[in-house]
Amino acid sequence: MWDDSIQESLTDTYVGPTVQSKDTTLTTEVPAGTTEKDEDQVMLLQEKVESIQKQLEEEKELHEKEKEYHVQAVKEYEERIASLTEQLEKVTGDLKHKTEQYEELRSELQSEIQKIKNESETFQKQRKALILENKRLKSLIKDHNVPVEQKEETEILQETQTVHTCTYISKG
Repeated sequence: MWDDSIQESLTDTYVGPTVQSKDTTLTTEVPAGTTEKDEDQVMLLQEKVESIQKQLEEEKELHEKEKEYHVQAVKEYEERIASLTEQLEKVTGDLKHKTEQYEELRSELQSEIQKIKNESETFQKQRKALILENKRLKSLIKDHNVPVEQKEETEILQETQTVHTCTYISKG
């Protein structure tokens, strides 16, 4: 099983492969007096080194491609984020503008509603005052025994509204 023969030191007779750069091929010098077995071992080692270098080169290329892919993906995501941010700012600005318009219209409508309520209250007060005045005049006429044609309440209201409309138009 074990070879009992004495092995000579290979350092005196063997010069290993030298690697100068990633692009250069390995050169081996086989000194005179080396055996065929030693040459075969050197060739196997040289093939192993070349295989490892080839694998490293392939892995490096793969790593570069992956790196390029990741850089491109990051760039695309950054562009997408910038686009979405721009859209968000535009929508936010539009929303703010629409909100301001809404608040302005709401305020105008509330003012208009309040104005109409105030006018309605004024007309109601004037109506009541005219009804009271009409009653007072009727009672005065009745006290003086003068025959008076009684008007319907709706006719009085129509006259009152006509007076108010004329007053409102003249003030406006």
